Amino acid sequence: MNIPASKRLSIFVLSAALASPVLAEKHHQHGNSDSKPGAGMMMGMDHESMAAMHQHMEKMQDLMTRIKAESDPEKRKQLMEEHRQAMHEGMQMMNQGMDNKG
Repeated sequence: MNIPASKRLSIFVLSAALASPVLAEKHHQHGNSDSKPGAGMMMGMDHESMAAMHQHMEKMQDLMTRIKAESDPEKRKQLMEEHRQAMHEGMQMMNQGMDNKG
């Protein structure tokens, strides 16, 4: 049986596409077997840290609302810079939280 190269390629691509979800499911696991259900990023945070993160998220949402509503390009640019700085601060907060976890 002699199958043309173009058909072999199509068969190979189709086979790989059909097999990839099965292979991905086998190797993709959320957490490890000794972790408790719901033990995500926020579970390691104390009440103060969670309150600070919540307040930070509200600040970010307020900035986004103000950016979307602003029509003056200079003021919008200033708000974008504030948003960039707030994002940086948020990343630092998350990194500190991860460092404290272990």
